[in-house]
Amino acid sequence: MSKRSKKPKKVKAIIKAKNKLQKVKKQRKPKEIKITEFDHSLVKKIAGEEAIKIVELLGIKKNVSEFVIAEKLDLTINRIRHILYKLQSKNLVTSTRKKDKKKGWYIYYWTFNFENLKELVSNLKKLRLMQLKSQLSKDTPQFYICENNCLMLKFKEALEYDFKCPECGKILYEIDSKKELENAKKEIEVLEEELKNLK
Repeated sequence: MSKRSKKPKKVKAIIKAKNKLQKVKKQRKPKEIKITEFDHSLVKKIAGEEAIKIVELLGIKKNVSEFVIAEKLDLTINRIRHILYKLQSKNLVTSTRKKDKKKGWYIYYWTFNFENLKELVSNLKKLRLMQLKSQLSKDTPQFYICENNCLMLKFKEALEYDFKCPECGKILYEIDSKKELENAKKEIEVLEEELKNLK
Protein backbone atom coordinates (compact mmCIF):
# COMPACT_ATOMS: atom_id res chain seq x y z
CA MET A 1 0.00 0.00 0.00
CA SER A 2 2.83 2.39 0.85
CA LYS A 3 4.64 1.50 -2.41
CA ARG A 4 1.55 2.36 -4.46
CA SER A 5 1.14 5.73 -2.78
CA LYS A 6 4.79 6.66 -3.50
CA LYS A 7 4.53 5.96 -7.25
CA PRO A 8 2.08 8.74 -8.08
CA LYS A 9 4.33 11.26 -6.30
CA LYS A 10 7.29 10.20 -8.45
CA VAL A 11 5.19 10.38 -11.60
CA LYS A 12 3.96 13.86 -10.62
CA ALA A 13 7.54 14.97 -9.98
CA ILE A 14 8.65 13.67 -13.40
CA ILE A 15 5.76 15.40 -15.17
CA LYS A 16 6.52 18.62 -13.30
CA ALA A 17 10.21 18.42 -14.29
CA LYS A 18 9.27 17.83 -17.97
CA ASN A 19 6.93 20.84 -17.94
CA LYS A 20 9.67 23.04 -16.48
CA LEU A 21 12.11 21.86 -19.15
CA GLN A 22 9.62 22.66 -21.92
CA LYS A 23 9.10 26.19 -20.50
CA VAL A 24 12.86 26.77 -20.42
CA LYS A 25 13.19 25.59 -24.05
CA LYS A 26 10.40 27.95 -25.11
CA GLN A 27 12.12 30.85 -23.35
CA ARG A 28 15.42 30.09 -25.05
CA LYS A 29 13.85 30.06 -28.50
CA PRO A 30 14.32 33.57 -29.99
CA LYS A 31 11.19 35.45 -30.93
CA GLU A 32 10.58 36.22 -34.59
CA ILE A 33 11.35 39.89 -35.16
CA LYS A 34 9.88 41.63 -38.18
CA ILE A 35 11.39 44.74 -39.70
CA THR A 36 8.77 47.34 -40.57
CA GLU A 37 8.66 49.59 -43.65
CA PHE A 38 9.92 52.48 -41.52
CA ASP A 39 12.88 50.37 -40.37
CA HIS A 40 13.59 49.41 -43.99
CA SER A 41 13.67 53.04 -45.08
CA LEU A 42 15.93 53.88 -42.12
CA VAL A 43 18.38 51.07 -42.93
CA LYS A 44 18.30 52.12 -46.62
CA LYS A 45 19.02 55.74 -45.66
CA ILE A 46 22.01 54.67 -43.54
CA ALA A 47 23.64 52.12 -45.84
CA GLY A 48 21.71 51.81 -49.13
CA GLU A 49 19.29 49.35 -50.73
CA GLU A 50 21.59 46.31 -50.36
CA ALA A 51 21.72 46.86 -46.59
CA ILE A 52 18.06 45.81 -46.32
CA LYS A 53 18.92 42.39 -47.80
CA ILE A 54 21.81 42.02 -45.34
CA VAL A 55 19.61 42.95 -42.37
CA GLU A 56 16.93 40.47 -43.50
CA LEU A 57 19.57 37.77 -43.93
CA LEU A 58 21.05 38.40 -40.48
CA GLY A 59 17.59 38.52 -38.88
CA ILE A 60 17.75 37.10 -35.37
CA LYS A 61 20.76 34.90 -36.11
CA LYS A 62 23.97 35.51 -34.20
CA ASN A 63 27.54 35.58 -35.51
CA VAL A 64 26.93 35.12 -39.23
CA SER A 65 30.14 34.94 -41.27
CA GLU A 66 30.70 37.80 -43.73
CA PHE A 67 31.65 35.18 -46.35
CA VAL A 68 28.29 33.44 -45.90
CA ILE A 69 26.52 36.80 -46.34
CA ALA A 70 28.56 37.59 -49.47
CA GLU A 71 27.86 34.16 -50.96
CA LYS A 72 24.10 34.22 -50.28
CA LEU A 73 23.66 37.76 -51.63
CA ASP A 74 26.10 37.27 -54.52
CA LEU A 75 28.12 40.38 -53.58
CA THR A 76 31.86 40.86 -53.14
CA ILE A 77 33.27 40.62 -49.62
CA ASN A 78 34.48 44.23 -49.89
CA ARG A 79 30.95 45.44 -50.74
CA ILE A 80 29.49 43.48 -47.82
CA ARG A 81 32.08 44.91 -45.41
CA HIS A 82 31.48 48.45 -46.68
CA ILE A 83 27.73 48.14 -45.97
CA LEU A 84 28.25 46.45 -42.60
CA TYR A 85 30.69 49.16 -41.48
CA LYS A 86 28.05 51.80 -42.28
CA LEU A 87 25.51 49.91 -40.18
CA GLN A 88 28.11 49.46 -37.45
CA SER A 89 28.71 53.24 -37.36
CA LYS A 90 25.09 53.57 -36.14
CA ASN A 91 25.48 50.59 -33.76
CA LEU A 92 22.97 48.53 -35.74
CA VAL A 93 25.35 45.57 -36.08
CA THR A 94 28.03 44.13 -33.86
CA SER A 95 30.91 41.91 -34.90
CA THR A 96 33.41 39.46 -33.52
CA ARG A 97 36.50 38.32 -35.36
CA LYS A 98 38.21 34.96 -35.41
CA LYS A 99 41.40 33.91 -37.10
CA ASP A 100 41.06 31.26 -39.79
CA LYS A 101 43.61 28.59 -38.85
CA LYS A 102 44.04 27.31 -42.41
CA LYS A 103 44.30 30.62 -44.29
CA GLY A 104 45.69 32.80 -41.50
CA TRP A 105 43.39 35.79 -42.01
CA TYR A 106 40.61 37.15 -39.84
CA ILE A 107 36.95 36.45 -40.52
CA TYR A 108 34.27 38.73 -39.07
CA TYR A 109 31.00 37.36 -37.72
CA TRP A 110 28.05 39.75 -37.62
CA THR A 111 24.89 40.11 -35.51
CA PHE A 112 22.07 42.59 -36.04
CA ASN A 113 21.26 44.75 -33.00
CA PHE A 114 17.47 45.16 -32.87
CA GLU A 115 17.58 47.06 -29.57
CA ASN A 116 19.66 49.83 -31.12
CA LEU A 117 17.32 49.93 -34.12
CA LYS A 118 14.42 50.56 -31.73
CA GLU A 119 16.40 53.31 -30.01
CA LEU A 120 17.36 54.92 -33.33
CA VAL A 121 13.75 54.78 -34.57
CA SER A 122 12.56 56.27 -31.27
CA ASN A 123 15.11 59.11 -31.46
CA LEU A 124 14.15 59.94 -35.06
CA LYS A 125 10.45 59.99 -34.16
CA LYS A 126 11.19 62.29 -31.19
CA LEU A 127 13.20 64.62 -33.44
CA ARG A 128 10.38 64.72 -36.01
CA LEU A 129 7.89 65.40 -33.21
CA MET A 130 9.98 68.33 -31.96
CA GLN A 131 10.22 69.75 -35.49
CA LEU A 132 6.45 69.52 -35.99
CA LYS A 133 5.66 71.12 -32.62
CA SER A 134 8.12 73.90 -33.41
CA GLN A 135 6.40 74.46 -36.76
CA LEU A 136 2.99 74.67 -35.08
CA SER A 137 4.24 77.34 -32.69
CA LYS A 138 5.35 79.58 -35.59
CA ASP A 139 2.77 82.29 -36.25
CA THR A 140 3.24 83.01 -39.94
CA PRO A 141 1.11 82.15 -43.00
CA GLN A 142 4.10 81.51 -45.31
CA PHE A 143 5.68 78.07 -45.10
CA TYR A 144 8.06 76.33 -47.49
CA ILE A 145 8.73 72.62 -47.85
CA CYS A 146 10.55 70.23 -50.20
CA GLU A 147 9.00 67.32 -52.12
CA ASN A 148 10.41 64.86 -49.51
CA ASN A 149 8.67 66.70 -46.65
CA CYS A 150 11.91 66.91 -44.64
CA LEU A 151 11.29 70.27 -42.96
CA MET A 152 8.70 73.00 -43.05
CA LEU A 153 10.44 76.41 -42.98
CA LYS A 154 9.35 80.03 -42.62
CA PHE A 155 10.07 82.46 -45.44
CA LYS A 156 13.18 83.88 -43.68
CA GLU A 157 14.58 80.39 -42.99
CA ALA A 158 13.91 79.26 -46.57
CA LEU A 159 15.63 82.43 -47.81
CA GLU A 160 18.71 81.64 -45.68
CA TYR A 161 19.00 78.28 -47.46
CA ASP A 162 18.37 79.81 -50.92
CA PHE A 163 15.06 77.95 -51.02
CA LYS A 164 16.86 74.58 -50.96
CA CYS A 165 16.10 71.96 -48.31
CA PRO A 166 18.97 71.82 -45.75
CA GLU A 167 18.46 68.05 -45.39
CA CYS A 168 18.03 66.69 -48.93
CA GLY A 169 18.96 69.67 -51.14
CA LYS A 170 15.67 69.68 -53.09
CA ILE A 171 14.00 73.00 -53.98
CA LEU A 172 11.55 74.41 -51.42
CA TYR A 173 8.11 75.54 -52.53
CA GLU A 174 5.37 77.54 -50.80
CA ILE A 175 2.55 75.53 -49.32
CA ASP A 176 -1.00 76.01 -48.15
CA SER A 177 -0.19 76.66 -44.49
CA LYS A 178 -3.65 75.83 -43.08
CA LYS A 179 -3.69 72.42 -44.75
CA GLU A 180 -0.09 71.70 -43.74
CA LEU A 181 -0.72 72.72 -40.13
CA GLU A 182 -3.68 70.31 -40.00
CA ASN A 183 -1.46 67.56 -41.44
CA ALA A 184 1.24 68.42 -38.88
CA LYS A 185 -1.30 68.08 -36.03
CA LYS A 186 -2.37 64.67 -37.33
CA GLU A 187 1.25 63.54 -37.68
CA ILE A 188 1.97 64.70 -34.12
CA GLU A 189 -0.90 62.53 -32.82
CA VAL A 190 0.39 59.52 -34.77
CA LEU A 191 3.99 60.00 -33.60
CA GLU A 192 2.96 60.41 -29.96
CA GLU A 193 0.96 57.18 -30.15
CA GLU A 194 3.85 55.32 -31.85
CA LEU A 195 6.29 56.54 -29.19
CA LYS A 196 3.97 55.26 -26.44
CA ASN A 197 3.86 51.86 -28.16
CA LEU A 198 7.68 51.78 -28.50
CA LYS A 199 8.00 52.11 -24.72
